[in-house]
Amino acid sequence: MTALDRALEKMHREVGGVLNRLASAAEEVAIIAAPQISALVQQEFATGRDPYGSPWAPLRPSTLRKHGPPPLTDRGLMRGTTSVRPIGKGRPGLVIRYPFPGVYHQAGTRRMAARHVLPYRGIPRMWADILRRASVQAVRGAVQ
Repeated sequence: MTALDRALEKMHREVGGVLNRLASAAEEVAIIAAPQISALVQQEFATGRDPYGSPWAPLRPSTLRKHGPPPLTDRGLMRGTTSVRPIGKGRPGLVIRYPFPGVYHQAGTRRMAARHVLPYRGIPRMWADILRRASVQAVRGAVQ
């Protein structure tokens, strides 16, 4: 084997290693982004705003007599059990757990306005920014 053959073989192994690491970069993006997106969701509960920055519908007077604003924060159960985590196990993606009765708050009912905690019209700008930064970080880590 010539010196050129050895150099080409070494380059082939190194490029293959980078490509293998890039193949798992999406999973790394989820690992990096999950806690940051989780913090944004928690911020929604604190500020009473949806993922796009719009305020949640105000509470009805009858509800205000029982507890104060912002909505969905009276006992802290939904806020405390809503989570964002990477899927893991070699699969890219995020698992977002929004407990019952979150579906009613997300969609609204005949008697209750929707108060969106989860995105409902595409990826919100702040989520996209987090995913973009996490992608750059994951790719940089894969090619170094």
